[in-house]
Amino acid sequence: MQTLRRFLDRWLFEEYQTDSKSLGLFRILFASYVLLAELPRGLWSLPQAAFSPPVSIPALFTHYPPHWLMLTFNIGTMLCGCCLLLGLFTATSSFGMALGMMLVNSFSFADGKIDEGLLMWVALFMARSGWGAAYSLDARRRGAPAASPHQAWLMAVLAMAIGFALFTAGSAKLRGGWLRPDSLGTRYHLFWDYYVFGRQMPLAGWAFRNLPHWGWKLADWPTVFWESSFFLCTFRRSWCRVACAFGAFFHFGVWLLFDIEISSNLIAYGAFVAWAQLWPSATAALDRRLQTLSEAARAALCALPFVFSACWLFAASPDFRDSVTLGLSKVLLVVGVVFALVYLRLRWKQLFSAALLGNPNRG
Repeated sequence: MQTLRRFLDRWLFEEYQTDSKSLGLFRILFASYVLLAELPRGLWSLPQAAFSPPVSIPALFTHYPPHWLMLTFNIGTMLCGCCLLLGLFTATSSFGMALGMMLVNSFSFADGKIDEGLLMWVALFMARSGWGAAYSLDARRRGAPAASPHQAWLMAVLAMAIGFALFTAGSAKLRGGWLRPDSLGTRYHLFWDYYVFGRQMPLAGWAFRNLPHWGWKLADWPTVFWESSFFLCTFRRSWCRVACAFGAFFHFGVWLLFDIEISSNLIAYGAFVAWAQLWPSATAALDRRLQTLSEAARAALCALPFVFSACWLFAASPDFRDSVTLGLSKVLLVVGVVFALVYLRLRWKQLFSAALLGNPNRG
């Protein structure tokens, strides 16, 4: 029992210790990806007959929500994403982003087809991990905060959550007989994608013409083993990184064969990468550059995510002439401009007070 306790203590509180700069860089990568690739979502028009949600919040309703409500969910999530990108009220914006993504995705997948859901869990588990301790406005306002005492165990639980999510896919393949020598699971699914759904990727055509039986089995077995055993790799961070690296090649192969893009999983795997150690010289250059930016440049950078999100929401909406879409896009735009102006005013007031009081620590 003592051995088990020591093992669990080491796994939860030591194995996934990460430096604050790596977490800060991952926060920027994560928020940028969500704003660029995941949002807005669910603004399409589907017939009410398609409303068939699984067990979720939409199951409490009988039809799709109105257009303005989906826009509101997207606006709130994008606002939280912008604050997360800047590291402003990082924990609160992370929780808000997780809640917003849950609402947006729940109604987007109310037709019964669920594409992904890992990013919501990343935002939830990383909220109190201290990923706002570097490259953030929170760090600039409060000084360099101490590392979060919850960081290691939150990342360990996130790794296990990803492992169990993959296990659901792997266990289904196990029950489906993918390990049997006479079954060709990959070929069967590729047949439907290639000939029925029309995803005729060049590599898929080559595989149908040239790949022998044993070649198809070499695609079946690693897939099942990786998906089913990922959660076992989470007990050591080095093993988890190897499993994530294999997953990157796996998802790339899925895209080449099936034309199915699962880039959100790659972003989730990025939580376990020591980003600051990959290219130390680039990290040092980034630190120097941020320290030498003028206050006007800082204000412009702070406003940029809000302005971009407003334009992106306006352009990505199916009917961008809709008055509600235009109005809410303007809200995002105004928030960004006001945020930049407030930031400048506060910084100028701080600098002016420092000059009067003779405080040498002005910046």
